[in-house]
Amino acid sequence: MTTHELDKPSNCLNNKIFTGFQLTTTSQITKSQGTVPIIAAVILFTLFGLGFFATGFDQGHMFSTVQGQHAYADMYLHEFTHDMRHASGFPCH
Repeated sequence: MTTHELDKPSNCLNNKIFTGFQLTTTSQITKSQGTVPIIAAVILFTLFGLGFFATGFDQGHMFSTVQGQHAYADMYLHEFTHDMRHASGFPCH
């Protein structure tokens, strides 16, 4: 069997019976920058730094701007993140 004989059954698609059908193809172009915008990296590292400080080292420092010296006695963030501190290896007492 030759290649020409194998193509004969598919030739019926070109008959006039199928003129009402139109096969269409679509193409999609995807553009990827592949880089992280600088502002996004700065915001991410700033949030990471604040979270790291609040979790590991804050003893009332962050709320002292609002509450004054009373924040060092209350230590709201310290108490809120107390168990997370111990789980991540930060000593606090």
